[in-house]
Amino acid sequence: MVSFEHSVGRRIPLHPNLISSLKLFVITPLFVVSMKPYEFFGPEHFIPVGVFLIFETLDYLDGVVARETVKTSLFGRVYDRLTDLPLYLVIAW
Repeated sequence: MVSFEHSVGRRIPLHPNLISSLKLFVITPLFVVSMKPYEFFGPEHFIPVGVFLIFETLDYLDGVVARETVKTSLFGRVYDRLTDLPLYLVIAW
């Protein structure tokens, strides 16, 4: 039986470092949205949650693609962590 990660990792035609780069473009909308004041339970509350879920999905996928296509590298591991850092800074702020 083929695992879910194996089938997903083989079907995504992007390089894992490109997926990590896409995560950086998710940070900007998250930062802009987090600067806007909104009610806690208003409909705008779901925008940062949605952006965060997209970011985490991309974070998951870059690792799966790297492992399944045998494109793991030291640079890729460090770059993935560096692309996560802006999100942590936005959340901590």
